[in-house]
Amino acid sequence: MNGRTAIPALAAAASIILCSLLGCSVKEDRDGCPSVLRLLLGSARTLGDSLGVQEMYLALDAADFRYGGDIPQEAEEYRIAVPREAFDVEVFMLEEGLDAADYLGQGGFFGKNGQQFPALWRFGCGLEIHGESAVADVRLHKEFCRVKVVVLEEGKSSIPLEINFISKVNGIMTDGGCSDGPLSFPASRISSGEASVRLPRQKDGSLLMEVCPGESVSRTFPLGRYLIDCGYDWNAEDLEDIEVVIDCSLTQLSLFRKGLDKTFSFVAEI
Repeated sequence: MNGRTAIPALAAAASIILCSLLGCSVKEDRDGCPSVLRLLLGSARTLGDSLGVQEMYLALDAADFRYGGDIPQEAEEYRIAVPREAFDVEVFMLEEGLDAADYLGQGGFFGKNGQQFPALWRFGCGLEIHGESAVADVRLHKEFCRVKVVVLEEGKSSIPLEINFISKVNGIMTDGGCSDGPLSFPASRISSGEASVRLPRQKDGSLLMEVCPGESVSRTFPLGRYLIDCGYDWNAEDLEDIEVVIDCSLTQLSLFRKGLDKTFSFVAEI
């Protein structure tokens, strides 16, 4: 899905809707009165402290109600009035000072072409509220895979080349599934011999890594297929980081997975 809808002034719009409902009294039929959604943030705050991030963004989506807004920093519990109906709850935390609202569109969270996928931590659930209140225990999960790329030349690391990634997934749908859409972006050099990139969650083995050694012919590695062959789990709650090592001839690629002492090597077709 490529549709991207801005969400300006959602908090104000939601407030107008809810204020119209807040005239309920105890004596009246309260079926049309708002309920209170309580978000328990203890686990999310602990994660945020470890990452040095305090900002979180809340998005609510129902048939005739949408809301998006920042959660007050340092709050261990956040309460918000919501209509008594079925809706989706999402909480986002991004590293590097990025704003989740910049990536939210109709039905999901989408990356931007030419840019690495954000370092995104997300919680999502569906609720249907009929009573006075509901509780959601917000436990954020890692929705990106960080890949370190090393190119070896006679045993030494060197990256005199351009490395690009091509994905058929461009984001995450509200229900947690992968969003179909093209997304391509370069790796960022982090030292003279290493580069790094963040990938969105994938749904199959279609992910490609293209290595362009200057004016020479580029080589394309089916990285998605290699990852599946080495047992990488794109359905894990928290995506694992990996390391990719390529020899300077661009004919062999090795994958290293954290916690495993085995190296998966493949010979790339020339």
